[in-house]
Amino acid sequence: MKELTGILERGAMFFTQARKNLLAGAAILHKISEEKLWEGTYSSFSEYLQEACQISDSLASKLIRVYTYFVLEGKVPQRKIEGVDLEKLYLAIHLPVPIAKQLASASTLSRSELKQELAEKN
Repeated sequence: MKELTGILERGAMFFTQARKNLLAGAAILHKISEEKLWEGTYSSFSEYLQEACQISDSLASKLIRVYTYFVLEGKVPQRKIEGVDLEKLYLAIHLPVPIAKQLASASTLSRSELKQELAEKN
């Protein structure tokens, strides 16, 4: 039983760290995109995303949007959203409520609950 608990904890730890890394990556992608740092090495930002980062344009767009909305525009400390599911943060952006409520919803609701709330409010 102790081994199973250890494996479960390790799995959760890896994905918690992955979410933190995605948000840190979003900050870097924002800088690369805004300052066009890919120029001279890649023919486009999209090519950089696909070849160097191995992520889709749509994932990069979501990551950058979450970072821009909450951290840059909303002045939410990055550490405060590091552990929150980025897809839920992206969904919460579209809720017609203040940013504090959006963040609370992303932190507490499931993806399906957020989608239902979006459907009801729009």
